[in-house]
Amino acid sequence: TDYVSQIQGTSPKVGDFVGIRGLDIDEVIARVPKDWELLPQAGSPPGIRFVQRFGPGPDDFLERVRIHGPNSYAPIGSNDYEGWTVMISAQGIPKVYYDNAGRLVWDNGIARRFITSEAEINSYHIPLKGNPNLNPSLLLPYLPPPSSEGGDNETPIVDTTPVAGSPDDPDTGGGVLV
Repeated sequence: TDYVSQIQGTSPKVGDFVGIRGLDIDEVIARVPKDWELLPQAGSPPGIRFVQRFGPGPDDFLERVRIHGPNSYAPIGSNDYEGWTVMISAQGIPKVYYDNAGRLVWDNGIARRFITSEAEINSYHIPLKGNPNLNPSLLLPYLPPPSSEGGDNETPIVDTTPVAGSPDDPDTGGGVLV
């Protein structure tokens, strides 16, 4: 925590979380205002969060920034599953986050009634440096199971369709919904 407190709030872009995709964790922490408190992320996956206090009680705070490692419960191939991500919470609105472009994305939890696609869920889990989703050429291609029709199983068919939210996806314009 000493290291975090030394770099927290030192960026000229303090409070600006637009365009943070691909930054390293230190660069994100440097953008967190000094008066936001560092707490461990409860549960799994391991990580940290920064909260903004509004009162003296132990629960009188709003979570504003969450940084965490890979989540084995997330959909395979998602930013959340593949590596370190950051989530930026909207001030005072539970389960509402910003994507990399600074647009609001609603998530009401498990039901996710306000979210219309997995790409939107993926968009507010912004990948950080080291996350393989930043460079899809590092990811293994999808290989379908061998054909049961007795065809040529020696040459696998590779699905080259861009994954929703990947930099190669023409519908999302480079990994986020822009």
